[in-house]
Amino acid sequence: MEFTAAEASDWGCAVRDASDLVKQISGCERVYAIAFGEGAQHLHLHLIPRHLNEPASKAWAVADLYRDMDRGD
Repeated sequence: MEFTAAEASDWGCAVRDASDLVKQISGCERVYAIAFGEGAQHLHLHLIPRHLNEPASKAWAVADLYRDMDRGD
């Protein structure tokens, strides 16, 4: 299934608004959007706060945390 143009526009606005909210709540400088769709065909998005002074929130470090969690570490 694919988005219509209107659905894609609505989704983009929702992601933007949710990212702004993550910034407001967490005080982060950036928000990473990560999507994993391994288990079932569906749409979801993880919005990850990125604090520039926190090395553990760098792009690949965040992905490594997900891998660690998957292994139970």
